[in-house]
Amino acid sequence: MKDLRKKTAIFLPACHGQGLTFHNTHCLCAMQGQARERGFRLQIVTTPKEQNPGLLDMLKSRFPKEDIHIVPDLRDSLTKCVGGILEQCGMAVVQVQGVRNVLALRKLKKHYGSKMPVVVTTHSFRLGRGWQRYVASFVQSLAYRRYVDFTIFQSSATADLFIGSARLLKGKRAGFIPLGLEADIAVNVRSPDVPVGDPDLHSFFGQDGHCNFVYLANFSKNKGHHWILKAIEPLLRRNSNVRFVFAGEGKEKDFIGLRIRQLGLSGQIVLPGRIDRKWVPWVVLQCRAAIVGSRYETFGHNFLEPMTLGVPVIGTPTGIGKSVLMDYLTGFCIMNGDIPGFRRAVEYMISFPAEAHKMGLNAKQMVQGWTWENISASYLRLYEHLLNDCASKGLDQ
Repeated sequence: MKDLRKKTAIFLPACHGQGLTFHNTHCLCAMQGQARERGFRLQIVTTPKEQNPGLLDMLKSRFPKEDIHIVPDLRDSLTKCVGGILEQCGMAVVQVQGVRNVLALRKLKKHYGSKMPVVVTTHSFRLGRGWQRYVASFVQSLAYRRYVDFTIFQSSATADLFIGSARLLKGKRAGFIPLGLEADIAVNVRSPDVPVGDPDLHSFFGQDGHCNFVYLANFSKNKGHHWILKAIEPLLRRNSNVRFVFAGEGKEKDFIGLRIRQLGLSGQIVLPGRIDRKWVPWVVLQCRAAIVGSRYETFGHNFLEPMTLGVPVIGTPTGIGKSVLMDYLTGFCIMNGDIPGFRRAVEYMISFPAEAHKMGLNAKQMVQGWTWENISASYLRLYEHLLNDCASKGLDQ
């Protein structure tokens, strides 16, 4: 049997259109120490493009230079680089992001077969585009059944929407591994000494007696800002101390901003743009509750982050919201577009601050294990299982 004390995992953390992603960078950094303990060597293959500035430098500060491979694109150069690593080690798990990576590596998979177990994390599959979701997920499922050894869904709700997920899940060729957060996100949250957003949220939060709510999401029709605005308009007119922050960018932002001005609610609803991630905990902790109005989410960090900070969430049953939102326990679960139901949930949070606080504590307890350290350990267990399967197949041949 091949000596598995020298195990290799090739991790592709870049997504099409985004480059090296924030979440995959933090996952890899958390994975590095545990990988060494388990006898793994991680090889990172990524593009120079970054979702946020500084992510590549973060990886370079944690990993040996020879374990980070920069390729110009996620096509031919990616295949050549991964093939070169496999040529040296003989067998390796390859972790990819989405169907484009899978298709780029299909010739290598045909060549190496069971010596190259492929793991794919499913992200977007045209979730917010009606009938296109059915076609996109069906085509992806065909590729995954042919070229992938294990498909990761980030929530059970996502698998429910993915055509072909039942066949992938049967025989344990797919499963659920969520995203995570930094273990210390709720520790030593400090007040920013620089402006946060435009307009600056310091002045918006600065007055005592305000009851604040926050929605962390870019603006698109899928995110539901339009129906949330309809739900909260009469509440804001009756409660001058209630404030909402819609933090994010996107093509619908100007339209929502115009509608807010037309309603005369600019003093109670603010659109500060995208918040620097290091100040998000401070923003969330100024609020009675967070809200999520999405029709679809593959995961939904805007559920997890507030709950980790001890803030309850009023949200829709999509992504992890379907699993973690429980009425009067961790927040409120509202069906997409349910204006009366959403309004009723917000009214409760306004009227019963002590109960809202207790619900936030319950939410924090529910998700307290969702750290990158724990999530990355799940990935390594999966990789080890697949490599052991490969070794067993080789022994039987």
